[in-house]
Amino acid sequence: LDLDLWEPLWGAIRFVLENNIDQGWDTHLLNDFIQCCCKGKRFNQTKEVQRFMVENDRPHTIQTFMRILNFGPKTLTSIAATLQEVQKFIEEHDTEGNGHMTSIAPFYSMVLTKYAELKEWDAIQQLLDKLPPDYVLFENAVRLYGCVAQDLNKMEQMMSRIKMSGFVITSTTTCLAIEAYGRVGAFEKIQQILRDLTA
Repeated sequence: LDLDLWEPLWGAIRFVLENNIDQGWDTHLLNDFIQCCCKGKRFNQTKEVQRFMVENDRPHTIQTFMRILNFGPKTLTSIAATLQEVQKFIEEHDTEGNGHMTSIAPFYSMVLTKYAELKEWDAIQQLLDKLPPDYVLFENAVRLYGCVAQDLNKMEQMMSRIKMSGFVITSTTTCLAIEAYGRVGAFEKIQQILRDLTA
């Protein structure tokens, strides 16, 4: 986002939203604009858009935070700050039957991926320990430990954790484990999985 374009573009968006010219797409527009600000490393402007959303009763959604997480700064500090904002967001909304809450798991899954990009493997485990059991998160952890870090011990621990949490391991997760074993030449492990599947 060219800084010279920031003021006129933001002014036009504010005019549309403040005058309620078209409700319904406003949150998508603001999220897209936040993404543009983040990609252009205009993080102060990102905060200004967020302030506008709060002051004008334009609620954040999990998508707002996912855009910031995905396109914003990539540091442990910035991830921690976004996690705090999301926790506050969750506390301010009813978690039962609220449409905003349906995409919480994908957000946390993205956090796991960002930790992996920073090679902060312990942070992945710590976050999983804090959160309620969730299959989306567990499956991504299997992928990250097995296919990215190639840490088969941690991957297998995660597979065990899935079973202990009462989930049934899906074919997608099984394929991720097979891929991880294949990457390191552990073909006997693959054979064992295939035998278990046909037993």
